[in-house]
Amino acid sequence: MFIHTDKVSLGVDIGGSHISSALVNTSGQVLERSLQKKKIEAQVKNPKIIIDQWIETIEESLSFLQGKQLKGIGVAMPGPFDYLDGISLLDGVSKYESLYGINIRQIISSQLKLSYECPILFENDAGCFGLGEALAGEGSEYKNVIAITLGTGFGAAFIEHKKLLKERNGIPGNGYLYNIPFKDGIAEDYISSRWLLKKYTALTGIEFSEVKEMATAVTVHKDFNAKKVFEIYGKNIAHCLSPWIKSFKTDCLVIGGSICKASGLFLPALTEELSVTYEINIPVRISKKMELSAIAGAAGLIENIVETKTKKNNGGIEWRKSSQGLMPQNSPAILIDEEDYNIFPFHSLDDGKIFTGYSSLADWITGQKIVAIDGFGGN
Repeated sequence: MFIHTDKVSLGVDIGGSHISSALVNTSGQVLERSLQKKKIEAQVKNPKIIIDQWIETIEESLSFLQGKQLKGIGVAMPGPFDYLDGISLLDGVSKYESLYGINIRQIISSQLKLSYECPILFENDAGCFGLGEALAGEGSEYKNVIAITLGTGFGAAFIEHKKLLKERNGIPGNGYLYNIPFKDGIAEDYISSRWLLKKYTALTGIEFSEVKEMATAVTVHKDFNAKKVFEIYGKNIAHCLSPWIKSFKTDCLVIGGSICKASGLFLPALTEELSVTYEINIPVRISKKMELSAIAGAAGLIENIVETKTKKNNGGIEWRKSSQGLMPQNSPAILIDEEDYNIFPFHSLDDGKIFTGYSSLADWITGQKIVAIDGFGGN
């Protein structure tokens, strides 16, 4: 008798001070019983403390598998980060600096004792949020969706047919908007909590520590200057997004992030500016799921890669564009004449030629006149 086994992916959302994880089904629905959250000590100098907290949270979510098959783990991770290789590049941001240069994928896989076939994929938090909203959120009914996150920074994602795009005509490089030229700087200079607070101080001489305080000043104290700043903020967003909404042929704009809690203060100005100034009339939705969308989107990375593998070669992995097989772990015991080509070449090293650690490398370098170093920047 055939017994059907449900397949799920694990979505993980890592922020500057928290981690959340949950199992997600193939429809992008979060299995909320499996949802786990934990505050993280991101400033500690011992990376093991941080990683142990992550692993503990992930294991608690995985305990709800209960017979379901785990397809893989997707992780929404703040940058800078080498998303392809799973290596942290966070430095100079006072959070997770102890993880710099560490291969997070290898550590998670090793500590969870995952099989080689279980992928672990990484993507920036805005990309995962956008993918989650397109899969089972405010953008689920639309073909081309732009999702943005408004908070300390300015995140963006371009989704087509529920696929996260990085390179294509009509979108910026990597799908990032924060760093595009805008006014006298880049977009994030004008679309961030930092700009809101700075602009208000410039108008009034009064300093707020959080955008929440500015919003309260409008809603409770009828502060005209704070209201004006939020309206300019909305127009900045419209100005920045308008060319990309047109070039991407966008059907829907979804907004998330902490500042969207004050959407009533900037959304009217944003939509009016889009309509009147740029003749853009598309649905603008405020996320209802927020963190759950980031988790669903992270898990959706696994759905995308599994689907891609299946389409390419019936479940196999397209490792490279070559018909030659992968190098085996051990060379076959075959005899080849010296003049013939050996597809498994190897050369023996004498004793004492392999070392570990940076100290031994530094000692060797000091004895050379010229050294050329090739390798990944994080190392």
